This record gives sequence, structure tokens and C-alpha cells, in this order.
Amino acid sequence: MIECSEEGLDRVYCKSSLSLEINLQQQTVRLRLSHEHHVGYEDLSTTPEVKDFVYRRIAGFSSTQDDVNYGLRNHGAIPGAWSVNEMHIQQLWRKANEENCRLHPDPRQSTLLLLEEYPAFTGKQYTADNMYCIAIFSNDIISRIKSTVNEVAIETTYKINRTDVELFSILAEVDGTGIPVCYAFLETLPGPDGERSADPDAITSIFKTLFLDLKQTGIEPEYFGCSENQRERAAIEQALPDTKVHFSFVFAKRALNERLNDRKRTYSQADYDAKQARQLVPNLDICWGSVLTQRPLGDHRDGICICSVKTEAEIAGKDDCLETVAKKEKSAIVSMFTRHYYLHPLIPDSNGAFSTADEIHRQCATEMYDWCRERNAFRLWGYLYNNWYKPEEWRIWARSGNPDAIPMLQTTTLTDSAGWRRYKTDYLPCYHTPRLDMLTYILAKMTRTIENDLPFVMKMDYRRAQPSWRAKFRKEWSALEGRVVADSVITQHHTDTQKWLCACDDFRTSQFLLCEHLVWCYEPAPWQVFHHAKRQISLPFWKHEGLVGG
Repeated sequence: MIECSEEGLDRVYCKSSLSLEINLQQQTVRLRLSHEHHVGYEDLSTTPEVKDFVYRRIAGFSSTQDDVNYGLRNHGAIPGAWSVNEMHIQQLWRKANEENCRLHPDPRQSTLLLLEEYPAFTGKQYTADNMYCIAIFSNDIISRIKSTVNEVAIETTYKINRTDVELFSILAEVDGTGIPVCYAFLETLPGPDGERSADPDAITSIFKTLFLDLKQTGIEPEYFGCSENQRERAAIEQALPDTKVHFSFVFAKRALNERLNDRKRTYSQADYDAKQARQLVPNLDICWGSVLTQRPLGDHRDGICICSVKTEAEIAGKDDCLETVAKKEKSAIVSMFTRHYYLHPLIPDSNGAFSTADEIHRQCATEMYDWCRERNAFRLWGYLYNNWYKPEEWRIWARSGNPDAIPMLQTTTLTDSAGWRRYKTDYLPCYHTPRLDMLTYILAKMTRTIENDLPFVMKMDYRRAQPSWRAKFRKEWSALEGRVVADSVITQHHTDTQKWLCACDDFRTSQFLLCEHLVWCYEPAPWQVFHHAKRQISLPFWKHEGLVGG
């Protein structure tokens, strides 16, 4: 609850009276009301001067309600400012913003008209079947960073609008933080029956056109991060064939957990290609968990092989759900899956040996197969292979799918630094599920603020602007700096300060590729390291003249 520290309304003793006389015989009710007039209440309504102050601050395009509140409290000469609390300012701020952005009764037309007023943004419309999309390109930001962009990510926010519009944000990596280059509002239009049913092919078509337009602006990254959404992946591969697509591990792990906890039927056996899996896992039993139509021609297909495994009839006669029921088994699968993700050809194993990308893939798939085979979990293996360990799927989500580099996308969530916290703290409490034009107005204000900070981020001018991850980097380094590590432990983990490598598990899973062994090998880092050190996608992963090995 928001409390007001100012005085409230004065209490006035009222000598009024109200009496009722009920006559049951005549079935009447007589009311008597008497009232003695008193001095009127003091007018505490918002003064025109306060309203004018709020509206003028809103015209500055970057003011939040906190900025308006602070300015009003410190101005001192505005009549009526003493009687205004935070709730009043929030209502005035919200009303002023809505009046600024509502240019047409139709939210879509209002959005397009609003974008015409801001030359820093370009709005485009896309339609396919019953899908409608409005894309907003940040022209000034794109012109500044297009020649240096190497990584791009797309993030989705569902049901952000009162009509269930999906917001897609395309963020370019600049010094480890996400800079918005494009926003897209995707809406499923109602059909003749009033139902909203999205067509996957239409969505892929819209995304493909959008990515082609983004390519025309000069944004053609080497790495493109996305969620597990197959429509996004297909559009990226069609529009940017030379770009490497990579799933965010956060989404991959969440999808695996949801599937393991889902007791619905699975149809993984119908798509499970045992012959292809045999090329990856040498000791794989072809007839185990595969239907006849998916077995190679010959004895296995004819059913006359000597494999002592379940027949197709036995497989079809059981409940078609994944075999993992116990919590311990699910945890073991997720733990193994996570460990497989972090393996990479550039990082040595516990013995100090380096494996190729193909060797890592084969070892991980074999380990997962052996675990499932031991427990006769053929449906689980079919699901894992089809969705995660098949060669075309493995290169999308596993780190080793990019054998020559570890992009920033694989260690940092770009959205956390792209103004999303600003939206959640400054705007979301006031505008729950806003209109499309209001949402566009908010994103434009956020983007303008990011655009003002962009030159300082690119120059690493930490006094003016700095990515939020650098504070976390310094905190983690400081936590590790105080630990004492014996020389024998350094040797045991094959720590290499020249290449910035260590074979310990902490280094492999660290967001910043740090561990106590590497930090111990360096002299105390000066403050410049935490503001100017460059995170590289290849060896050495960190580079700065202040990093001096001890």
C-alpha cells in the first residue's frame, strides 16, 4: 500500500440527522433529514500547475513516473504539489502517456501512425493466412552496430497484450549485453467462427520475411540464438543459411523437464531411425525399441534376426508414455543432459585431453543410450534421440555444435541487460496488458534510453554506462580471489593461464568461464579489468593487459 505523508482532509463534526417513522397500519414510511451547513472541505484535487508539470515532463520522452515524482518533490514552487502523492502521479503519468500514443481508435492503425512520428524507427506490416505482424526496426541503433554484430538472439514474451499479442525482441550482442534492433508483434486473427488458431507455416513465412528485411539492413550475424520454437529455427535457416542457429540452454532444459514430467502418450518410436542411431552409437541394438517400419531392410525388418529384445507387438501393447517415473531418475537424466551441454572441444576433460566435436557427440549419445538400455526405457531413448541427440538436433543446442568458439549467447542471457528490468519496474505495474500502441510507445521510450547509452557501452566508458553483467563478473572474481589453491591442485586440473583454460567442472559451467584455479594463478586484478576486460569467443576467453599471471 502506498502511504501519503501529507495531511488528509480535515474532519468536520456534522450535526445532521436522519430518522425513519414506519406506520404498519397505513403501510407508510416517513423520512426526516436535517442538515446544518458547515465550512466546505479543503480542495485537494490536483492543480492545473501540477498537471502541466507532469505533461511537460512526459514530453521529454524518457521520463518515468519516478523521474516525475522526484522532480515534483524537489521543485518546491508548484502550487498544490504538497497534496499530491505517488498514486496521483502514477494516474497522471499513465493518462498523459495514453493520450500521447492513442492516435486512432484501431490499435494497429494507431501503432503505425505513432511510428511515423519517430524517424528513429521504421514500422513494417506482414501478413500470412490469419497471422498479422507489425515489426519495428531501430534505425539509429542498426546503423551504429551493423558492422560489428556477430551474435543475435530472439526472445519471446507471450500474452503481453490484452489481445494475446506475442512480442518478439531481436537483440544484438554488444559487449555482452543485448541491444534491441527490432521488435515484432505477432497476432493470430480470429477466424469466421471467432476462434484464434495459429498456422505454423504462416508464422514461419512471416519470420522468414522479417529476417530477410533485417538482413537488408546489414545485420547478418554468425550466430543466432533462439528458443526451442521450431518455427523460429526454420525461418532463420531459410533466411540466413550461413548463420549458425543455437538454442538457449535455459529453454532446452525447461523443455526436457516439462517432457519428463508429462505423462501423456509419446509417438517417438514412429520417428525413431535405429539405423541412423547405430552410426552414432556403435553398440546400439537396432531392434530394441524400434518398430518394424523403421528398421533397416533384411533380417531386422523381416523379424528373423536373433535380437533378444521386445517385439513390436509388446511395444505397442504398453502404455505409450516415457518410462521415467521416479524423481531420482528424472534428476539423473537432467544432470547428464546438463553435463553433455557444457562439453566443448576447446575445454579439456579431467585428464587434460581434448576431444573433437564428433567424439564428444558420440560419447554423450552412447552414455545416454546405455543408461536407457540398462533400464529398458526404449521410449525415453527414442524421445531423447529424436529431439536432442540426433546429429541435426545436437548441433543446435549443445556447445560442441560450435567446435571453434563459445559464443556469448551460450553463457549470458542477453535480455537481462536489454532494458527488460526497466519495463518490469517502471511500466508493467501501471500498464498491465496495454494496447498495442501503448506498448509500442513504451518500447520506443526504452529503446531511446538504450540508444543514448550505446556509444558509451561500445567505448567501454563505464562512468556513463556499463552492462549489468560486469558487476556480477567482479563479484564472482572477488569471491574466488580469496581462496587458497595448492600447486598440486593446479597441476591436477591442467590449468593454463596462457589459453585461459581449466579442466575443473566449475570453469566449464561458469557464466564467465572462471574458476578458483585460474584466479589463483593471476596477480590481484586492478579495477580496470572489471570495466574493460574483453570476453572473447575463442582462446583465450578473457583478454586485458591487467591480467598478469603470477
